[in-house]
Amino acid sequence: MSEENTNENTNENTNENTNENTNENTNENTNENTSENTFSFDFQKWLAEENARKDENKTILKKFVVAMKEAGATGTIEVSYDGYGDSGDVTEPDLTDEQAEIAKKLGYQFSYSGEGRMYCTTTGEYITTNKDAFVPLLSIISDVIPYDWVNNDGGYGVVYLNLDYATVLIDGNIRIQSTESVEESF
Repeated sequence: MSEENTNENTNENTNENTNENTNENTNENTNENTSENTFSFDFQKWLAEENARKDENKTILKKFVVAMKEAGATGTIEVSYDGYGDSGDVTEPDLTDEQAEIAKKLGYQFSYSGEGRMYCTTTGEYITTNKDAFVPLLSIISDVIPYDWVNNDGGYGVVYLNLDYATVLIDGNIRIQSTESVEESF
């Protein structure tokens, strides 16, 4: 009998302790995980930040064309873009020697980062630039296009940087897929 009592007591105590510990740990972990994993997204804040960034990039692009005009650069720089299916590309424009040299002196380049090179149509050569020394215009142009040109059917167009008038014109096209219903019965 004393062996039975000992086993019963041991089992009861073990089960009680295990249940208590399990319940306590489960409740604590559940409460902790719930509060830690709560995610909230403030769409209005995000939209305001996106619009502010786009406005800042428009200002940078406008400063570029004004600075180029004031430095004596002439003509229009055409930057093409095309995208669909969650990706897109803004192509490096062909620049005259004058445009490339002035842009380099002013601290601008047509790239996605602050390093790279610019192509001169007159010489057919690339002018290399110093790492992180330039404003990356392709990245900025990609951001100021006023519609979603990289997702789904996407879009394409040209951004005209008119140095004679210090203006920026975005001439874009949105791709829209259409369908026609065809029925036949017998």
